[in-house]
Amino acid sequence: MRISNRSRPNASIIITEGKERVRNRSGRKICRDQIDIQYKHRVIPAFFFRAPTHRQVDLMRVLAGIAHADRRVKRRPSVCWGRDIEIEIPVSDPDFWSSVERKLIGILNILSGDKWLLSFRKARQLIQFPVQRELEFPAQGQPAMAYSNGLDSFASARLVASGVIPLGNQAPQRRNLVLITTGKAFNAQLKQEITDFGYSTRQVSVPFSIRRIGRGFELREPSYRTRALTFQTVAALAASQSQSDIVIIPESGQGSIGPWLTVTGQEAADLRTHPIFTALLSDWLATVLDRPVRFEHPHIWETKGETLARLVSNNIHCGWAETFSCAVQARHQRIKRRRLQCGLCPNCLLRRQSLLAARLSDPDSTYDSHDIYAKDQLLLRKRTAQGLLPLVEFAQIGSTPLISRATDHRIQYFARLVREDTNRRFPHNVRLELDDLERMTNKLAKTHKEELGTFLAQRPKTSLLRQMGEALL
Repeated sequence: MRISNRSRPNASIIITEGKERVRNRSGRKICRDQIDIQYKHRVIPAFFFRAPTHRQVDLMRVLAGIAHADRRVKRRPSVCWGRDIEIEIPVSDPDFWSSVERKLIGILNILSGDKWLLSFRKARQLIQFPVQRELEFPAQGQPAMAYSNGLDSFASARLVASGVIPLGNQAPQRRNLVLITTGKAFNAQLKQEITDFGYSTRQVSVPFSIRRIGRGFELREPSYRTRALTFQTVAALAASQSQSDIVIIPESGQGSIGPWLTVTGQEAADLRTHPIFTALLSDWLATVLDRPVRFEHPHIWETKGETLARLVSNNIHCGWAETFSCAVQARHQRIKRRRLQCGLCPNCLLRRQSLLAARLSDPDSTYDSHDIYAKDQLLLRKRTAQGLLPLVEFAQIGSTPLISRATDHRIQYFARLVREDTNRRFPHNVRLELDDLERMTNKLAKTHKEELGTFLAQRPKTSLLRQMGEALL
């Protein structure tokens, strides 16, 4: 389908099997399975005691095909946020996938803000993977967690594994964890680390990847909201292989609740780590994996600063300085062999205010925004405003009647979903009545505002960051 400059972006994509030739309707885009989608044969055994089942292979194909389409179809924010995406995927059992298609489409629509159409056809051949010879991933009931090496995932892994924070309504206990990573060279295979605190963590990467540049395409869409679907589903798969039904969502309330309440421009509400998304995903995965899956949000009513303060008070914070939060391209910059963070993107600013709240030393030399924008003061002001705006917006969710009403409507919608949940897909700490949800959300925003104000106040009076932040607050 040809996309007009003035139209809503749309595309029809077909996943082909290797060098398979298919009858192509006019305008359909091609994505070649095992070429544009690549399976990591060294990683697969880390997930499975034996060769994956046909359904598990299908699941990887489905996730990879969706990820490819999400990155391939460019948004046009000046026209609208949403896109129309149609994708056809080869699977071993089209009847089964058609039976769960409706729920998956619902998840995709709410997650990305687009309109998706999925169809499935019979695969011509099954992908063969090497059989695992040794039991590298023993079934010990290990919960799993997507691990980004940011502060949230670092802190949550330490707090949950050491037993400081219990899961569900269970008693506190030490736990071994499975950490799902992006798949860099250092963790391309299963690795196990016995920590100084007595528990073990296993890092394993997502078992497939998508090529960024291929025949006639370049994956350039940066929003990539379906990344959450990939990582949380793979985490659920890893947990189920370990005979656990728990997946941990490590984000603080600022990361889970904040983006959902503070919508920027024409963007769809961001629910990538919100319980609304994980509840829907839990329901779908219970059918696909044929076992229950519980997503736990242990830090949803805490700020990142409060989570880090727990880490410090329990003396399990060593190593935090090796984490990385920066979201801009400058993250690849190295000065004097140090990998520096920009210091001005929303991720960096939230990191800085949270470290200050936890009383952890965070010198300005860790960041390089001053050097990056030294010659372009206009760009510096722009980046500063862009970085501060999401933090300020969440701090002000009750500041005016209009914003307050919009916030109340969203919380009421959330409360209704929780109340109508008969399968108890929502974790215990969000199964609250409307009054409690409102109270917890307002408390979270108030604490965030105090932490942000304290961070700005400790900057020099001549600091652009302080001047602009205090003006916005």
